[in-house]
Amino acid sequence: MRKILFYIIICCVVLITVFTGCKTTTQTTTQTITTPLSTSSPGTASTAPATTTQTHWWDKLGTPEYGGEITKAISETQTTFDPYPFMGSDHNYQYEPMFYPDWTVDRAIWSMQGMFVPSKYFAGHLAESWEITTPTTVTLHLRKGITWQNKPPVNGREFTAEDVVFHYDRLLGTGHGYTEGSPMASMLLGNWEKVTMVDKYTVVYYFKSPCSGVAFFSMSDQAAVNWFEAPEWVAMAGPAPVTNTSGTPLADWKNAVGTGPWILNDFVANTSVTYIKNPDYWCNDPRYPNNRTPYADTLKLVVISDSATRLAALRTGKIDILGGAGTGGIDIGWQKAQTLKNTNLQSMQMTPGDAYGVVFRNDSAPFTDIRVRKALNMAIDRNTIAKNLYGGTVEGKPTGLVTQAYKGWCYSYEDWPQQLKDEYAYNPQKAKELLAEAGYPNGFKTNVVTMGSFNELLEIYKAYFKEINVDMEIRVMDTTTFSSFVRESKHDQMAESNAGNNWPPTRLIEQFYSKGMDYGTNRVNDPVYDAIRDKFWSASTEEEARIALVEADKRSIEQHWGVFTVHDPGYVFWQRYLKGYSGEILFWSQQVLWSRIWVDNTLKKSMGR
Repeated sequence: MRKILFYIIICCVVLITVFTGCKTTTQTTTQTITTPLSTSSPGTASTAPATTTQTHWWDKLGTPEYGGEITKAISETQTTFDPYPFMGSDHNYQYEPMFYPDWTVDRAIWSMQGMFVPSKYFAGHLAESWEITTPTTVTLHLRKGITWQNKPPVNGREFTAEDVVFHYDRLLGTGHGYTEGSPMASMLLGNWEKVTMVDKYTVVYYFKSPCSGVAFFSMSDQAAVNWFEAPEWVAMAGPAPVTNTSGTPLADWKNAVGTGPWILNDFVANTSVTYIKNPDYWCNDPRYPNNRTPYADTLKLVVISDSATRLAALRTGKIDILGGAGTGGIDIGWQKAQTLKNTNLQSMQMTPGDAYGVVFRNDSAPFTDIRVRKALNMAIDRNTIAKNLYGGTVEGKPTGLVTQAYKGWCYSYEDWPQQLKDEYAYNPQKAKELLAEAGYPNGFKTNVVTMGSFNELLEIYKAYFKEINVDMEIRVMDTTTFSSFVRESKHDQMAESNAGNNWPPTRLIEQFYSKGMDYGTNRVNDPVYDAIRDKFWSASTEEEARIALVEADKRSIEQHWGVFTVHDPGYVFWQRYLKGYSGEILFWSQQVLWSRIWVDNTLKKSMGR
């Protein structure tokens, strides 16, 4: 649950001031991306898997087949079916996004295990193609023939540009009776001005400031900002503006409707959610272009809150997958992973997760002195932590702002100069010398506020810091007040935090920005970092944005604004009869993912499941 909490916190924080540092430019860039996903006309479903003699990387995943049920565990059911408030869940599977990662990309090239995919590995989905026409506009062309699910109140009518404009008018407060945007939109779409319709299948996205290099990042962010609700469905709650759906027909699961591959068929709060395949779904499997999806007949989500019960359900075949795409806020730690390794399950160690630790109040003594910050990093033996706390399942390498899994988008540890590597290597004697140089020959007392997310790690920190005469008190707070407490800078020393995140670049870049809402937690006011951040948002190409993100990562590492350990290991285990899956996570965008996974029903039956 801690990752869900961190994710929700970040989603509520980032992009308040996005794009505000963009510089003006008169250059016009036109880039057209056309991404056909289906070679069959909409409404013509394939009844048998495609045959081919060409070799593909996905051939090892098996031969697709139709039918059966996929069951996974979730930690809780969603609280709303409406994209407007956003804080619903990752499993409103009746919806689908405008863009989706290209499913034919070899996972050895890009794993699809994080929350970010570079645009060159994206395909269109509801959108067929798009053009960056000016530094402040993107023109987008919808696929023709996509229909809403055939249930009231839309009854299978065609999805059009008017639906897209309605969604964004509602989020941004720019029309259709809406004059104020949703809180979610103000946080995630700070530079979006409006979306307008050119014709039935064409819309134009307008941005407040030039941002052609990063516009696609926010347009393709797989959050609820890119889930589309039917205007007729919203109208069931009354005339616009409809902002609170509680107690209205929109709160009734029977009315939930989208364009996605799954139709909500049953909902029991905090017990289970059942979806059935949409028989009129438009999308074919890009790996098998003649195959209409979904493959499975049913997708069932069952609430299992206890970790031991979840593991037992996996072992006995009550659920088909745990961890990875089966997360729903559920992780499998390395200890539990060891107990599953000798079972008859498929498994994969995932792309490294976040690195946990503490962030300083960098405006308060003694942390204003970089020598103190370096000393505390040298006090930590990351190799020993990797070996003992994580069972040797991860490397003992440090990380910075960006996960080391985003190759080319992070400051790779292999590129660090030796001096910088030494500043993160375990060296308590050198740490004491740095403290003495900074005026603390006998160390000092400090404290860290935490909501108890990783107390075991903080206790290890406490012991390491003690070796260099730094006495750290651990102050556990209530989780409901922690976020506001640290963002209002009510803590006086350190706060629990994480780094090496696999968030999209538009969220990552804000973490140490002096005008961002995380500023209260870390109090970093660094003109160099701010200039890099502004350069990112004003990038005219994605390559410029990538370079700026690497520079931001490098700056955060060099300045030691916190003490973070190694990447947290993650695992996924799934039944041998669950096919077509290769470790993807793509959190918040699993609707399409599950439609491309199938069940080997013969194997499942032979296993007595």
